[in-house]
Amino acid sequence: MILKAYQIQDGDEGYGCVVFATNSATARREGANELNADWSDIESCRRAPHFDQYTPGPVPPMALIEHGWRFECQHCGRRVSNDMDDDLEADGLDPADFVPRPAGSHGVFCSESCERADYMAQQGREEAADALREVFEAKFPDAEITHVHASSGPKLEVKTDRGGRSFVVTFKFPGSQYTSEWDFGGNFWVPRCDHDAFFAWQGIGAGDERRGRDGNAELNGARRASDLSAELGAGG
Repeated sequence: MILKAYQIQDGDEGYGCVVFATNSATARREGANELNADWSDIESCRRAPHFDQYTPGPVPPMALIEHGWRFECQHCGRRVSNDMDDDLEADGLDPADFVPRPAGSHGVFCSESCERADYMAQQGREEAADALREVFEAKFPDAEITHVHASSGPKLEVKTDRGGRSFVVTFKFPGSQYTSEWDFGGNFWVPRCDHDAFFAWQGIGAGDERRGRDGNAELNGARRASDLSAELGAGG
């Protein structure tokens, strides 16, 4: 069974992909799945023999760029293509400073500086995640961490708005059925079925509970350094 390269184009969103299949019908179906589109949304499905050498895929992003494909830089979002020099000059930038570089098997950076900046940002997030894990483990040594999320770093910061949950630990506590969340601001988000177990774990009277509309509990500062009071907010 010989796989051949097909170029699939989504007419609605203008996105495309290259898939490897034995025939065009299979390629169209697999391409639609990859683009999260319906069969009828696929504008074209054409053979791309110049990509056969990359069977079974994926085609390296730099090879796609050489054949006229466009990407967005994974760090700054700048359009990356084989004719990007005009855009750079229009922005007063020197094209010599922008040589596209691969970012894994599916993305690109527009330049070495963006690749370096992205690496430093990732290192910062990892440092923040490690620090967040240490803080949580010191506060709640009997909890089981299942995931740590840090959207920036390396410094941990308290976000005052609900939409800024940048540093979050997902965990299970003794007696819980499901995972809960705790953020660096000291707030908990607990599934409704685990309320009683949570209050028992924190040593808080169940009478302090006020349930959220969606059945979950948002506990603001349920256990800060020396504060064992709890208040359930509007569900989260």
